[in-house]
Amino acid sequence: MKIDIISDTHFDLHLDKDSLENTEEFLQKVFIKTGSNVLIIAGDLGHFNSQNIAILKLIKELYEYKYIICILGNHDYYLIDKIQEKQYERDSFKRAEEMRELINAEDGMYCLDGDVVEIDGIRFGGCSSWYDGSYFHRTSSSYGRNVITFWKQTMNDAKMIKGIEDFYDMFKIQREKLDVIYQQCDIIITHVNPSIYDKDMPPSKRDDKMNAFYSFCGDEWLDNTTAKYWIYGHNHVSYEYKRDRVSVICNALGYPAQLKDFKIRTVEI
Repeated sequence: MKIDIISDTHFDLHLDKDSLENTEEFLQKVFIKTGSNVLIIAGDLGHFNSQNIAILKLIKELYEYKYIICILGNHDYYLIDKIQEKQYERDSFKRAEEMRELINAEDGMYCLDGDVVEIDGIRFGGCSSWYDGSYFHRTSSSYGRNVITFWKQTMNDAKMIKGIEDFYDMFKIQREKLDVIYQQCDIIITHVNPSIYDKDMPPSKRDDKMNAFYSFCGDEWLDNTTAKYWIYGHNHVSYEYKRDRVSVICNALGYPAQLKDFKIRTVEI
């Protein structure tokens, strides 16, 4: 099976959220017909659910994917303005649930949330996952609430995600979902890098306390998973590392300025 990989599409940052005009032109800069039946999107689709589903349907049609498998990222929980706050009653989880329902209602599309889907004998497991602050603790003498203060000072997540006290709330939810899937799949998909070690970071991201919010200490899952591939996003890079027999891959599109350097990544299993 050939599988294409992308994450961090951020559709509304590349396109007008209220129109599909220029969408096909944009997609031509991102996708090519690789002959893959499956496309994996490892989170951060965009800030508007209606736009996200419309573009996913178009991708599936134009690039002849039989299946699209997604998980949600941190931006897929954002309520970015007063209109969205009212629409979803200041509850980011309502927006995320709506996005999953829209995707899962489409034939051949799956938005995984602590579950596994099997396609042609290959089992795909996924969840958003979340960062846990561990990198900050590993590299700093500051502990406890100081990392929360740092989070509130540096991350839009602290302002845009409604319904949580801090990032630990999200991590607790997501670790339970990882527990369910990590020994049940051949390919695991999360939004966040499952390693806090600099050797597993892109060179440009090493020795940076911000990795506290771009990684989690996933040793217990990564070292014992049945998966051959672990696909993640969040870091706007193309990068791969190995953990024993597991290939861990990020292939993020990112923001408009990063579009020119993007190439779709294909793996075979």
